[in-house]
Formats: sequence, structure tokens, C-alpha cells
Amino acid sequence: MNTKWSPSDPIEKLFNQINDAQAFARGHDEITNRAALRAGLKNLENSGVFPLALKDWRAKPTPEQTWANFQTHFKEANNERIRNITTKQAGYHDQHQTKLQQPMTIPTS
Repeated sequence: MNTKWSPSDPIEKLFNQINDAQAFARGHDEITNRAALRAGLKNLENSGVFPLALKDWRAKPTPEQTWANFQTHFKEANNERIRNITTKQAGYHDQHQTKLQQPMTIPTS
């Protein structure tokens, strides 16, 4: 449950890790949803890629801070993060292509 999540991995990997830990502990030393939320939040804080999503999460009323809502909230935040990365890369690629297509001038002396 405390294995570090990498931003290069699907965020569902983190959710599954926590769900698996809860399932394993069931009937022994159960992991509450609050404990699962704390572990998930700590993991995402350590990743450093969700500062605004974490702020938005903390602003939610406590009754809305459920494990199901956590997964939905951060899945959407991760989708947006990936979309932004893809958009930036596409923009960089377009700029690079434009430079390549510009005619080259050779100075005459």
C-alpha cells in the first residue's frame, strides 16, 4: 500500500495496490477507507504532479472525501495531466517542424 506510484504508470495501479492491500487485510487487521485515503494522498503528494488536484481534494467537504470519490477525482486529474503533457509535446513538435520547413539562407560574403 505504500509502494511509490510513478507518474509514468497508470494511476489505476495505485488504486489497485490499495484495494489489494485492503482485501488482503480483510478479516485480520482491516485497513479502513480513511487509512486507504491517507495512504493514497501521501503517495500522490510524494509524486509531486498533482498540486492543484490535491488542493481541490482537500477543499471538498469531509463527507465527499470517500474512497470512490478519491479514485474518480484523481483519475480525472491524471487524465488532464496526461492531456497537458501530450498537448505540450505536440506544440513543441509543431514548432520544430515549422523551423525545419523554413528556407535556409546562406550568407554571401
